[in-house]
Amino acid sequence: MELLVFVLGKVDLLDRVVKSLLEAGVKGLTILDSTGVSAMAESGILKDLPVISSLKFLVGERRPFNKTLFSVVENETAGKAIEAVRAIVDINEPGAGILFSVPVSNVFGGSFQV
Repeated sequence: MELLVFVLGKVDLLDRVVKSLLEAGVKGLTILDSTGVSAMAESGILKDLPVISSLKFLVGERRPFNKTLFSVVENETAGKAIEAVRAIVDINEPGAGILFSVPVSNVFGGSFQV
């Protein structure tokens, strides 16, 4: 089993990515709104801001945002899912996102019992 995680910076591609993952055999997928602090720092948003102001900014509507997708999948499905995402998103392009998987030794709930 693998935990597949994809932080999608190009949120306009979300529908295509989800469709592609489902077609690759991903059965369950969780999608969260997320914000990358490094992206905010690179854009200069956090420069010289006190911590409280930075926190207020995080809950505002002006912040850069991503979609974080994750799923626990069979090992074979992880490879297919990664290929599916990379066919849509150029991961090497700055701001496109980050994609990774990590081994999972135990899963409880959902459709898995390892």
